[in-house]
Amino acid sequence: MIFSEAPHLCEGVPVLTVAGVVSRECLAKHNVDALPYVVQKIDGFLDTISGPGAMMRACNQGFSVRILAYIASRDTTFNWKDAAVSAAEGGHVHALEWLSTNYAGYCEWGTKVMDAAARYGHLKAVQWLHECRQEGCATDAMDWAIRRGDVSMAKWLQANRTEGCSDFAMNYAAIGGHLDVLQWLTKNRIEGRPGLALRTAAQHGHLNVVQWLYTDARRQRLALDDAKRFNHTAVAAWLHQQQSQSRRLHKVLVDGMKWICHSLQMPAAAKADDIRTQKTTIYTVQ
Repeated sequence: MIFSEAPHLCEGVPVLTVAGVVSRECLAKHNVDALPYVVQKIDGFLDTISGPGAMMRACNQGFSVRILAYIASRDTTFNWKDAAVSAAEGGHVHALEWLSTNYAGYCEWGTKVMDAAARYGHLKAVQWLHECRQEGCATDAMDWAIRRGDVSMAKWLQANRTEGCSDFAMNYAAIGGHLDVLQWLTKNRIEGRPGLALRTAAQHGHLNVVQWLYTDARRQRLALDDAKRFNHTAVAAWLHQQQSQSRRLHKVLVDGMKWICHSLQMPAAAKADDIRTQKTTIYTVQ
């Protein structure tokens, strides 16, 4: 037993069992009954659970409902505005249930509670909040899931919530090199900035993500600069190779278009010889 169930010892406030035992055993030797104020003093000296910030710590660490009730009985300030967020960060559904049932008015709920649960990957806590509370979440919930590479969380939010994600979601996925998340985003969401995600992937050295996102010529040059600046040589080498190939192909295409335009204006007798010459040139470049 963590604390005594004999409230008469301390005017209704539960005390640590050890405080009651120490007081009773020591005083009994002198034929003195356990005195409430003595129990209180011993209890206060031995108590390492309650005190400033105790409720937030208890909710975050998932202490039992019994200990939560003990802390609540001793905390007369009720300064628990972040208790629900603390419980959500730890993914402790029992603490969320207890707070919602007994002390809902002492906590700040709001969207940040579900956001916190999603941020730390606690799907059961997110589901409980979805079913039992009305506050919902913000785009931060899916953004955090994406940043963590948590596709399961993102899929659940997509299927059950309507908030979606922010325009920076692809960028968050690129930071962690989460290619599977990026691929899921492009198929299931309309938000995103592929060019920015390409640069971010280059900055963090995620070659597989860079290869998959490599489409925008202007961003390609910036991505190459970023890869060099952050000393990601493999990424820089690949980007340089791709740009060189693109430039060669571009030259061939331009030359081909020039030849086509020129040949349309040539006399018929001269076209055959020029066609053979231009074809030889194109094949040589390739």
